[in-house]
Amino acid sequence: MRKVLKYVLITGLSLAIIAAGCVLFLIYLATGTVCYSVQAALLDPEALGSFPQEIISIDRTGDEPVYEIVTYGGEDKFISASVPARYPEELTAFLLPSDKIESDDPKITALAASIARGETDVVVIAREAASWVSDKIRYDSGLAQKIWAGEVPTQSALETLERREGTCSEYTNLFIAIMRSKGIPARFVTGKIYLGGYHAWAEIWLDGPGWVPVEVQKNRIGVSARHIKLFAGTDFVDIGIPLQAINAKIKRLGRVHP
Repeated sequence: MRKVLKYVLITGLSLAIIAAGCVLFLIYLATGTVCYSVQAALLDPEALGSFPQEIISIDRTGDEPVYEIVTYGGEDKFISASVPARYPEELTAFLLPSDKIESDDPKITALAASIARGETDVVVIAREAASWVSDKIRYDSGLAQKIWAGEVPTQSALETLERREGTCSEYTNLFIAIMRSKGIPARFVTGKIYLGGYHAWAEIWLDGPGWVPVEVQKNRIGVSARHIKLFAGTDFVDIGIPLQAINAKIKRLGRVHP
């Protein structure tokens, strides 16, 4: 009996150590500045090279170009930013409703007003909106499988608000709708998580820094160094690339600095 208990304790301790090691490894990957090589059948070089990423070099010797990038992992570094008197003209499309973003629908505008409560600080509004969406929307794994298989399209912001269920795309759609409803430019990002799958998150425009990522599903401003941005647009329809067609190959080249 003692031998059995000893075996159970040792096994349990070993598993706990392994689990803790895995968590620490993922935390290590998620922070700091990390260099990757990115090769894909389809991608948006402008998005790939925009903050918090930077293209270092491009190898065009093969059938598909291979991009070497660095990504700057960091979260919640943005304290405050006010809505400017006027946004640059090129941001107009990211202020307007789009196919999946019904930011002018009365239900969306009412929700946005209740979340903002008269607040004018963009970062505060973004934090409150991300918190509301991540808390009130339930992840729908069945929908995720159908979207991946191409059986159904992503839900719009309004559909997500009404169903209270969705995938990362739907979390993002609803968040973007809330931000645009409050006059804040926001766009849709499609990318891949290193050692994970394809993923969607949002970006908002801050006067000064420019486009800043928001991981809506996880309720965070900023993304980890494992988030690799591949496309950006007004919404998923605007990006117009089926996930399976991207075929991204990502290799971690090393850590630049902590």
